[in-house]
Amino acid sequence: MPNITRYDPFELMTLHPNFNRLFSEPFFKDFDFAAEGTLPLDVRVDTDGQVLVEASLPGFKKEEIEVELVGGQLTITAQRKKDEEERRNGNKFYRKERYFGSVSRTIALPGAVDSKHVNAELKDGVLKLRIPQTPEAKTTKVRIS
Repeated sequence: MPNITRYDPFELMTLHPNFNRLFSEPFFKDFDFAAEGTLPLDVRVDTDGQVLVEASLPGFKKEEIEVELVGGQLTITAQRKKDEEERRNGNKFYRKERYFGSVSRTIALPGAVDSKHVNAELKDGVLKLRIPQTPEAKTTKVRIS
């Protein structure tokens, strides 16, 4: 005689909280599915009229980073390529690994900027850009008559 299993129509309602609990576990908390391959950065205008941009690029060398400023749009691109090969004669060991990673971000800068006098510095995995604004971009107060 076959086994008879009782069907509970409300059983599916208990699955939803369990899925929520599963995806709130520590493994999933630290991984942002939407941010993979994006470049986090901060943009602010300093009191002396310079646009300051700070981009987080940990592990990248300055040779792997490209900064482009065209028509008020700033593009930062970083690409890292790694190709490792290891051989040993004892026990005939061979290992080869390849890695490629890239991040990129394009943003519109606030106001008109002077693209000829940009200062860029990479230190401790943070790219810092100082971009002076043109005199036309600075705020002026208008007197109403």
